Amino acid sequence: MNEKKDVNELWQDFIVSKDLGWESQATLQKLLNEYPTEALERMQVWAERDWLKHDAESCLNAAAVGHPIADLSDVEQEIGVRMTTVLAVVVEFDAHFRRDMGHRVVRELIEEIRQSRSRRCDALSGGLGATESQGRPTYSLEA
Repeated sequence: MNEKKDVNELWQDFIVSKDLGWESQATLQKLLNEYPTEALERMQVWAERDWLKHDAESCLNAAAVGHPIADLSDVEQEIGVRMTTVLAVVVEFDAHFRRDMGHRVVRELIEEIRQSRSRRCDALSGGLGATESQGRPTYSLEA
């Protein structure tokens, strides 16, 4: 029976096979969380299409900006992610690339971040005086 594994099970599979002692799901999630949502969406699409490789034209950071990059400073300049984060993502992605050729862990972690952001946005917009009218929020200017 071939059941679909959740992200924690995929991560556990990765941990069991890893040879670098400092990698963790929390580290990767923290790094990816510093990327704008639009960048994460591009990363996810590139991973799904199997466009991610080790070179500057198709690495995870190139996916973040949506085009091949000359060097990592392009990412900092174009989407505002700090260079230390960009460099750490390179190291993390290289470790993942060797073990997760289908990029399932990366895709699942990005999806978790996107869903978390979506829930936060929904919670924030729900607390700003919105009323429900036919399933859509409406805002009243009357006090």
